[in-house]
This record gives sequence, structure tokens and C-alpha cells, in this order.
Amino acid sequence: MTTTYTRTSTILPYRIEVYRPDLSEMTATILYEHCHGSYAKRVEKALIGAELDDGEEAPSAATISSIVKIIEKVSKTESLSEPEVSVFYGEASVTWRCGPREVTLLSRSSADDPKLLRYESRDKQPGFHEMQTNVRVDDLLKAIGYSRTRRGWIYD
Repeated sequence: MTTTYTRTSTILPYRIEVYRPDLSEMTATILYEHCHGSYAKRVEKALIGAELDDGEEAPSAATISSIVKIIEKVSKTESLSEPEVSVFYGEASVTWRCGPREVTLLSRSSADDPKLLRYESRDKQPGFHEMQTNVRVDDLLKAIGYSRTRRGWIYD
């Protein structure tokens, strides 16, 4: 039996049968980006890399930027949960959920963007929804922020 070795870092000098460089390198990259990459950069990367339907228009750089700028500022002071990121025919949206409530920050590069949507489902009653235009950092903080001294609308 012949043992084949691969070029690996000095930290992981295993045989190729044990250490698959492609899987390990991919895992290390994902972990590094999650731990050391900025929260807003991860959201931006997800929006840019989102799958599109045939013929679907991708969100413009301005659309994505309007969302990412606000998220970047909020993420510097608040601990945020991982959002659901999606695109739909030129629109970009980022949604946080907690129980029956959800908050969505969305943009389509309109004059009144980004918008903030609040939605709450209620048992055997009509759901609650509210939309706010021209969202600023404080608006998103009030909706999803969470700290020792303040809880956002989504957590009440």
C-alpha cells in the first residue's frame, strides 16, 4: 500500500486520506468569515450572491448599499441575530424573526428607501403590520436592537 501525502499547512500534516484540503479549506474560510468578517459584509455578500430566477433583475449596488449602511451602523452597537436575506426582481430584503414578530428592511432604490416593515401574526385575530419609509439607524435599532438596557419591538 502506498501512502500519498499532500501539501498541507504545518498545523495539519495529515495524510490525504484523512485531510481533504478542499473541504478543510472551505470550512476554515467559512468559520473565519463568520467570526472575523463584519456582520454587514456577510449580509452584503449574501445579497450579491443570492440566486436569481431566469430573467430576474438583480438588485443594484445602490439598493444593496442603502441596506448595508444601516445594518453596519446598528451591528457596531447591537448584537444581531442572523437574518434571512432575499432578493426579488431588483428588490433586496433582510428579515429578522422572533416568535410571531418579524422585521424586514428592504430597498428597491426608490426615493423613500429603505423601508422597514413590521409584522406580527396573532391567533384568531387579524395580524398587525406597519410600514415606515426613509429608515434611519435609530428606526432599525428600535425595531430589532437588543441590549441590557433596551429591547427592540421584535423582542417585546
